[in-house]
Amino acid sequence: MTNVREERMGGHFIKYHLDDLPPSAVLHRFTAPDHGDPHDHPFDADSLIIAGGYVEEVYELDGGMTIYHREPGEYVHNAAGKIHRIVDLPEGECLTLFTSGPHVQKSGFYQFREDGAWQRRWDEEEWNRV
Repeated sequence: MTNVREERMGGHFIKYHLDDLPPSAVLHRFTAPDHGDPHDHPFDADSLIIAGGYVEEVYELDGGMTIYHREPGEYVHNAAGKIHRIVDLPEGECLTLFTSGPHVQKSGFYQFREDGAWQRRWDEEEWNRV
């Protein structure tokens, strides 16, 4: 039997670690969209949308942004440097199977201001222009 460990990442995001599967296999349950700044990840990752789906904004450093409507059954690759956030859950919540690769960078948050893109690493307070 698979042991499941729950990790709460805030009021709207829960990770379920599946101990008997590869170490990077985690179920993600979202019950609300991202409320903060767009972010990237410290690793390449893949998600299989199991239920619900979501609307995702994906940003370029020049401030360009594309909106994607992700559906159940869809496979999404997220490169470590992909700047994004989930802005809507049309079904009210979403469940994905998430697998990640090795750590390649420190993750951060982004703001797109009139004078360009700014970044703050997750463990730092200061914003720096990109």
